[in-house]
Amino acid sequence: MKPWYNISAFEVVQGLNSDIKTGLSRENLEKNRELYGENKIIVSQPKSMFRIIMEEMASSWSIIIVLLVCFYFVNRSKYAIIFLIITFLFIITVFIYYKKKNEKKSLAVEILNSNNVDVLREGNYITVSVNQLVVGDITLLRKNMYVPADIRIIQCENLKVNEMSVTGKNYICEKFSAKISKREVNVEEASNMLFKSSIIVEGEAVGVVVSVGMDTEVGNLIRFQNKNEHSNKGMFKILKKALNRFSIVATLLSVAVFIIGMAMGKNNEFIVSTMEQIWISTLPVVAVVEALLLLMVFLKHCNRKKIYINNISVLEKLSNLQSVFMAKQGVLTEDEYNINLIAVDNMLLKKTVGRNFHVDKYYGNSKVQGDSINSENSYAIKRFLETTLLCNNALYKEETGEYYGDKKEIAFLKFVQETWKDINEKRKKNSRVLDVPVDGEILISTCVNSVDKRFRASSIGPFDNVIGRCTHLLRNDIEVELKGEQLDRVKEMAYHILTSGAEVMAVAYRNFNYKPSLKENIQSNLVLVGLAGCESPVKKDTYNISSFAASRGIDVVVFADENQLSSQWFGKQIGFLQGYNKVYSGVELKFMTEEEQNNVENHEIMFANLSEDQKIKIINEHKKNRGMVAVIASKLTSVPHFTQGDICISYGKDVSGVVKKLSDIYMEDISILSLYNLMSENSKLLNTYKELIYNGYFNAIMITVPIIANFFLKDRLIFNDSWMLFLISVSTIISGFITILKCKKNVTEKRSYDKIQRSPLKGSFILSVTIYLIAIFFQRQFHCKDTVLILQQILIFLLIIINPLFKK
Repeated sequence: MKPWYNISAFEVVQGLNSDIKTGLSRENLEKNRELYGENKIIVSQPKSMFRIIMEEMASSWSIIIVLLVCFYFVNRSKYAIIFLIITFLFIITVFIYYKKKNEKKSLAVEILNSNNVDVLREGNYITVSVNQLVVGDITLLRKNMYVPADIRIIQCENLKVNEMSVTGKNYICEKFSAKISKREVNVEEASNMLFKSSIIVEGEAVGVVVSVGMDTEVGNLIRFQNKNEHSNKGMFKILKKALNRFSIVATLLSVAVFIIGMAMGKNNEFIVSTMEQIWISTLPVVAVVEALLLLMVFLKHCNRKKIYINNISVLEKLSNLQSVFMAKQGVLTEDEYNINLIAVDNMLLKKTVGRNFHVDKYYGNSKVQGDSINSENSYAIKRFLETTLLCNNALYKEETGEYYGDKKEIAFLKFVQETWKDINEKRKKNSRVLDVPVDGEILISTCVNSVDKRFRASSIGPFDNVIGRCTHLLRNDIEVELKGEQLDRVKEMAYHILTSGAEVMAVAYRNFNYKPSLKENIQSNLVLVGLAGCESPVKKDTYNISSFAASRGIDVVVFADENQLSSQWFGKQIGFLQGYNKVYSGVELKFMTEEEQNNVENHEIMFANLSEDQKIKIINEHKKNRGMVAVIASKLTSVPHFTQGDICISYGKDVSGVVKKLSDIYMEDISILSLYNLMSENSKLLNTYKELIYNGYFNAIMITVPIIANFFLKDRLIFNDSWMLFLISVSTIISGFITILKCKKNVTEKRSYDKIQRSPLKGSFILSVTIYLIAIFFQRQFHCKDTVLILQQILIFLLIIINPLFKK
């Protein structure tokens, strides 16, 4: 989402070649239509339940089982019928359930594309179809309307909206027209924006269209879903392939038995019974049931750990992962900020217990280090605390002990609260009279309060942006000019905070003898009070990031949305960056040649303050040169590069609703350890999954070969129906249980799980033939047909059970 919320409505309208009073001119209408496209949502229609069932029923394995049930119904073999119906219904129900679950739910596109809306064009309101809306159109919105496009609100009255189709959260949110100061917001926080497909529950509004069709937030969501809809098959593809392949083999063998049996003059009933047994023994249905149950248990296990697999196909992709791109905030660090260092009055201070600060370093001062001071004996600290409290929109509820608001503002509020407990009283005493809208580029928060019968502007923002607007510095309780040596010392203090791994925020103020207005430049001629280091606590597991990457054989790349220097320090602190590694910023990459960019993008592992386009380029370079890529993100502004991943992982309780919907995996609590555990457990799952299918193949060969050999050499079935069902079900279940226990060991190597090795299956064929020939030999040598037959069946049963023990 472009930051339209950071720009005033007037500037948005002007920037889109429109006019608040007259709307789009005919000339600009055509220009914008050609430039931004049509307002039409294109979505693939979901298949009906009937069609999905018919597709599954039309598969070769389904047809074979239905035919088998018919054959056994004629022969009145009730145990075989019950066995087939239960296994068939379970398998096909699971296939249909997950196919329907993974199929992306489409919106009521006919509603979104066919409504009418009132728009202002060339000074007149006219009614047009939603499809004819163009970026820059001034629209009139009323109660019970679907929002026809993404719209920046110009003015509104008692406007309430349900945004469930975009956020996934079914509640009513109130909307306003005021510019939002926060740089990055989720859809839920964009209170001056309306998003296509939302419903106006109450009130009315006038707004300007900023995005149409597939460029809207819901359009981006649908585009990504359409793009990845074909991938929701992975895990079941292996099972269906096994079932279909062996159903074809069983059919060919049965046809061969029928033709040859008729040519040899075999008994018709004997031929049909042999065909039935070939079909039922060849299809590895019990092994497939085991594999499906294993998958369901794994998904349940993940859910208990607050990991939700939205797209089952990514489990197979995880085993072939080559690169992981992750945000620093929330993944490597906690999704919160602390303020442990401040710099005021040429001192670098660390917060200690209670109200005291420990002097960590003096700049240009002969005092002995180690002094303790507080707000009572330092005017600079008192003014610093006052300024950070007044210029703060975070809230604290004493009843619940909870904080609400921007995470950095919450950190400042907690910092002040450790010294002053009565923060609400101080806020009431110095009431706020004016808020200065935050520019999306400079990111300086400024407000004006009534203080001691005068007015004071308080400002907080990134050091680089604030320092250029400061003309004076608070030094020894006096406002001195900020230049020369004083400026150098301030920069030195900022450098020391940066090298501690924290982001430097500058705190400043300006006094007025009158109440200022928004027409004047309030953010000029500021007095710098001090600096603060905003630092996110490092998660304990983060220090294992290098060993995690090495053990999984993957490349990890970190995107840090902060200063280059603090990112470099952080990377070295956690042992991620080596001596030869360097953190590159978006500005540096911008001025590199194409060759230099490619070299950096392919070899460096940490970047700072990149644009979305730069992140996309780096991700695509890795996809081209290395292979499978996972992207981990949580913010709405991350959607463009987030959707470039082969595997998209979202995280956090405050994750954007859109990002959560787009993700293949959602992890409520994420860390390096939880990622490692997920990948390790996934490897074990896929290894066991593959081995269970292999068991099904092995068992089918061990049982089917004697049946076919016996057909040509004897006129008697080697298994009766009851014994064969017992052999298939019980032996497969026991061998599967042994396989699951054996595969609990760690599996860390990358493996291909979509192919079954053929050499062991050839061995099972040879073993089965050998056993049968030995049985024939003993029968003829010792004339004990029934005893040898029973021993042969027991031997096959035991070999099926112990087979997993002999596999590596």
